[in-house]
Amino acid sequence: MAENETRKRLKCLRLDNGGEYCNKEFDRYCLENGIHREKRVPGTPQENGVSERMNRTIMEHARCMRLHAGLPLQFWADAIDTVVYLINRGPSFSLDGGIPEEAWIGKKVNYSFLKTFGCEAFVHIKKKWEQAMKEEMDSLAHNQTWDLDRLPVGKITLQNKWVYRLKEEDGGKQRYKSRLVVKGFAQKKGIYFDEIFSPVVKMASIRTILSLVAVEDLHLE
Repeated sequence: MAENETRKRLKCLRLDNGGEYCNKEFDRYCLENGIHREKRVPGTPQENGVSERMNRTIMEHARCMRLHAGLPLQFWADAIDTVVYLINRGPSFSLDGGIPEEAWIGKKVNYSFLKTFGCEAFVHIKKKWEQAMKEEMDSLAHNQTWDLDRLPVGKITLQNKWVYRLKEEDGGKQRYKSRLVVKGFAQKKGIYFDEIFSPVVKMASIRTILSLVAVEDLHLE
């Protein structure tokens, strides 16, 4: 990939004598492609100072970013990826203040989409959810589900929320379905209600009752 992007040949590779680099398959690959390898003495990271220093820099940056964002340890790999991404797009002493990514790709880097690490984010679905919400509101209005009225003095309204679900239809096609529901769990007896009932029945319950009616030859009212 490096050769394709830079149109330059890989000539020398410095290794830390790791097993992933020192095996017959990789030996043969380097020999066939004319790649010279410099192997340092095992257990002497100081011989590979540039890489080891960068490893420490990356780890220190990632640890600070993760802790500052209040993220658990499981996000350490994401922090590492972010640090490396930013280092490659920040000023470099080795390039006299130049940007490594710009030196690599030969064009200016775009910073407009960068966000603070750990900031709140939302998945954007080119969703059809808005259309599903409109259909739900149209259905509620058509069925005259409610009447608008003034709130009685001293009473508190219950909040509502949207519930979204992808439903499978014939042919494997997905349908975007949304429901507007009231947060009934917030009701308090004697404040919001004296008697309580549920106008919504699960389809599984209806099917069970109809099956019993059919099997027992009953009349359903």
